[in-house]
Amino acid sequence: VMITPIASSPILTSDLEGTPGIHYYPGYYRTSHNDLYQGIAMAKFVYEELNITKAAAIHYMDDPYTEGIATAFANMFKNLGGTITDVLAINNEDTDMILVLTDISSSSPDALYFPIFQPEGEYIAAQVSTVPGLEDIVLLASNGLQNEDFMSLPESDGMYISGYDFRYGNNTNQSTGVDAETFLSKYKETYGGVP
Repeated sequence: VMITPIASSPILTSDLEGTPGIHYYPGYYRTSHNDLYQGIAMAKFVYEELNITKAAAIHYMDDPYTEGIATAFANMFKNLGGTITDVLAINNEDTDMILVLTDISSSSPDALYFPIFQPEGEYIAAQVSTVPGLEDIVLLASNGLQNEDFMSLPESDGMYISGYDFRYGNNTNQSTGVDAETFLSKYKETYGGVP
C-alpha cells in the first residue's frame, strides 16, 4: 500500500469516469485531488468568471503531470464553447521562451495557462510581455507555482493560480477530534514553521 499527499496525475488513479490510468496499481491512494479537477476548475473559472473565450496552454514535453492538467483545461474550455488556440510543449530546463510565446501570439489568445514549475514558469511570466500581441494576456498557472518564491516575483502580480486552499478554517479531524487551529499550533511548535 502506498498513500501520497501530492502525486496528483490522473494516470496514477483514473479519469473522471473511473477508468484506471495507465500507471494505476491496486493499493495506491492519494489524499490530494486528481489533476483533472484542477484543469477543469481553471477552465470553468476562465470561461465563466473571466468571460474569456480564447486561450492557449503550455506544458512540459513528455510530462504526464503538466500535460494532464493542460489537456483537462483545454478539453473543458472547448466543451464550454471556448477556443483553444494552442497547446504547446516546452522542454524542462528551457530558459528562452520567446519562440514558444511567439508561436502562441500568432493566434491571439486572451489567456495563457501554464501548469508548470520553476524556473520555467518564471521565464514565461518574465518574457511574455515582451512578445508583440501578448502584452495584455491573462496569465494562469497551477499549484506548481503556488509557492513563496514565485508569488514574491513582480510578474506573479495579477495572475490566477489554481491549487490548494490553505485556509483551514474550523475544520476538525473526524478521527482525532483535533481542530485546524490546534493542529497548526502543534505543527508550528514541533517543526518551527507552517505546513
